Amino acid sequence: MITQNQYNVLRQPTRHLNIKIDLINENDIIVGSFEGIATDGQINLSGDSTYGRNGNMTMVFDKKYNILPSPESKIWFNKRVGVFIGLKNYFDEMVWFSMGRFAIDDVDLNFDKAEKTMSCSLQDYMAFLDGTLGGTLSHKTVIDEGTPINEAIRSALTGLGRVSIEDIKIGDMDLVLPYTIEKSSGSTVYELVSEIVQIYMGWTFFYDENGVFVVEKIRDKRNDPIVEVFDGTERDLTLNTQPTVNFSHTRNAIYVWGRQLDDGTQIKWVYRNKWSRNNYSELDGLTDKQKGDICHIASEDNSYVYDGSSWNLLDFKVVSQFSIEQIGEKIWTESVDTIFTEEQAMLKSEYELQQRSNMAEAINFSVVPLYYLKPLNKINIDIDDLIEGDYLIDSLSVPLDLSSSMSVTAKRLYY
Repeated sequence: MITQNQYNVLRQPTRHLNIKIDLINENDIIVGSFEGIATDGQINLSGDSTYGRNGNMTMVFDKKYNILPSPESKIWFNKRVGVFIGLKNYFDEMVWFSMGRFAIDDVDLNFDKAEKTMSCSLQDYMAFLDGTLGGTLSHKTVIDEGTPINEAIRSALTGLGRVSIEDIKIGDMDLVLPYTIEKSSGSTVYELVSEIVQIYMGWTFFYDENGVFVVEKIRDKRNDPIVEVFDGTERDLTLNTQPTVNFSHTRNAIYVWGRQLDDGTQIKWVYRNKWSRNNYSELDGLTDKQKGDICHIASEDNSYVYDGSSWNLLDFKVVSQFSIEQIGEKIWTESVDTIFTEEQAMLKSEYELQQRSNMAEAINFSVVPLYYLKPLNKINIDIDDLIEGDYLIDSLSVPLDLSSSMSVTAKRLYY
């Protein structure tokens, strides 16, 4: 959440930029800070990947900073940095914006006559889990069927590989493993955690900007507040690409096929976004309905699913303009041999229906850096009444210098 000081300093007509680097040890504790030694670089933030941030940075090299990589240096194996962008306000106070915490890799030294600099790549903390900087399993690892999901994730992170993060947030996950997971030596903690989380679709995992490992359910963003408006009055933007509409992306009937069990039972589920009506009372008049058929009720802004005998309120909402009644049946089907239960198939079908209830309309633009913007923030864009609507930020590229623009990619939201 943006503070009033951050909001005010970004509206100033002139900017005085400073970069602060927190030096963080292998126990994720800040052991020092530098200001003013970063001269260039870029931070990339993403909302559609488990790798939420990466980038690069160039720093002035001086022996007094003790940053030349060595066992005694402040930059070495398993050490990390936190990056902050600061702007000076009218009271000569520095207002800081956090870009997150990063692992360090690919250090490049430049010792020419004109200047001495050190450049490095900034990696998401996932680098400590995916084998890049740690996380490789030294032995076969087995997690038994029936183990609670949160317990399985915790054991993978704290008992395997070299992981120093202790502050692990696990969302409200009361699910269990439907089968035994085995990973051979040479696999990674990342692969193990990824398989556990993806057993029940609709969940995601990532490291947040404070270096905390988070597992949480993917939320519907339609009720989130709009954090910024781009309509030409305060914030001008430059289009880098024209919006595109992909009709073939839209699907409203999701068929998921899982395992055929030993007793012959075929695990499957289908959700079909079929109708939209004004009032709940109209549900009784719908005919030719099947288990998994969905009707959206406009007066409530809620969606209901037919269970074979009655209508039940869904915990997610469909986009009525893409219903079968409106555009015809657009089928998506998928077979997944790691789906052992109807609950898994149902969650997978829900996930795909929400991901495909759109026309994949995206936009990319450049703007004067607004350092508080983050992936998955909701923004509104109105360009000459030609491009108008709410968008969800997908990714940002944030410069660490004063002269460059920030690049933003966003996806259109449908209601």
